Amino acid sequence: MRYVNDAFTGPSFIPGCAADRARMDMAMGLYDSYGYAPMARAVGYHRFPAFAGHLTRGDVDAALARLGALFAKLMRIRGDSAFLVGEHPTLADFFAAPACFYLELVEEHVPEEDAPGCGDWWHRVQGLDAYMLAMPDVADWGEHVG
Repeated sequence: MRYVNDAFTGPSFIPGCAADRARMDMAMGLYDSYGYAPMARAVGYHRFPAFAGHLTRGDVDAALARLGALFAKLMRIRGDSAFLVGEHPTLADFFAAPACFYLELVEEHVPEEDAPGCGDWWHRVQGLDAYMLAMPDVADWGEHVG
């Protein structure tokens, strides 16, 4: 993500302030360490059951609880800011956004009561031009998975 940010023209999604860059790195590290696996399990349960290991609904609920705890931490890092690290989107927002996208795709979500502020943040990210331009076309997924 840093390479794409630096290699192409357009706005930078890396904060100029060292403290905000550290917060961005922390948010990305937290998602990388604690978010991807439970998100993949929850989505895999619905879209790729054989690959996901034929999970139970209880497995998915446990994964969603772990995601809720992670997003609660991300929302504490965010504080009163519009985005995870301040008033402008950073790589951290785009790092965490796919989890919300794919959970919505399979009609799951991080409960707002588990991560207050997550819904507002997610709505704000969805309105970004950069996010909309990166939206994958999933219209034909049904033909390839199941």
